[in-house]
Amino acid sequence: VNSNGLLSFQTEIPRFINIEFPLDYPIIAPFYSNVDTTTAGTVSYYETENPGLIQRATENVHDSFLNFADFQATSLLIVTWQGVGYFNNGSDKVNTYQVVISTDGEQSYVEFLYPENGIQWIQGTGDESGLPDARAQAGIISPEGKVFSLPGSGTEQVKNLKEWTNMGLEGQFIYRIDQLEIVEPDVDFGGKSDEDDNTCASAKTLCHIQARCIDYDEGFCCECTPKHYGNGRHCIKKGKK
Repeated sequence: VNSNGLLSFQTEIPRFINIEFPLDYPIIAPFYSNVDTTTAGTVSYYETENPGLIQRATENVHDSFLNFADFQATSLLIVTWQGVGYFNNGSDKVNTYQVVISTDGEQSYVEFLYPENGIQWIQGTGDESGLPDARAQAGIISPEGKVFSLPGSGTEQVKNLKEWTNMGLEGQFIYRIDQLEIVEPDVDFGGKSDEDDNTCASAKTLCHIQARCIDYDEGFCCECTPKHYGNGRHCIKKGKK
């Protein structure tokens, strides 16, 4: 369990590495970012066989994966980043999120949980080099180096994870993780689908903060402001190299 918003395997990753995924090791990352708990927040974890929690995790699998009705969780690993600040000593905005891994010894599933108002910052202030921190990244890197990213990972829109879902409840995502490929739920709850994203009313959060959303007959379009250039989902200030 690493403070910077990820679980790592094979080795610990005690320092924030300011690069885009993939990293060199398999990880599960609910919100990989430059966390600083010096003045705000805690990171905690525990394993449990609590019957109530076990049953809830089992039901989440049954509700999301139609072909795995025989799954019965036997243990859970619960990791919580509670009100954590950002580098360097930032505490005016804090993030709260959680990972729950459930297993029966053969099948394993991971849940990412982002509560309402849980995501208030997406990057630290950077270090002495002057380079800005990468925006928070959320996803899974397999032992083979394959990257599976959650919606918005590494972009301004990662802050909207608390509003999106793939299991019917805002801010909650579930995946099966014991296979060679990450397995997504069978049930489509419409949390963030291509069909829903055809109008600005539902998709404006996909546009960059320095862009505006415009509706057309065939769909929406993100357009950077006059002082910026780009494709609307990524905008860079003119004159900036």
